Amino acid sequence: MAAVRTSVSLTWRALVTATCAAAAAVLAAAGVTIIVLSPRWLGAILLAVGIAAAVAAVYEGRLLYLALRTRSRRRRDERLRKTAAS
Repeated sequence: MAAVRTSVSLTWRALVTATCAAAAAVLAAAGVTIIVLSPRWLGAILLAVGIAAAVAAVYEGRLLYLALRTRSRRRRDERLRKTAAS
């Protein structure tokens, strides 16, 4: 059961990270385009939201990295315990 919960958690983190990164890229591109072509205040708002999405993506990516590292260490520990017991 713990393996399923871990897999779902890692998948969720990866999905959130990818979504935030995609949103940051789209908002940054839209913000720059709007700053150049039309009202600058709207472009600034889009850029600010894009930066917030980028910060969220970095945060979620870090959490994903830590979760993957924890899972790897847990699996390594289980392998070591099995070889030590045999």
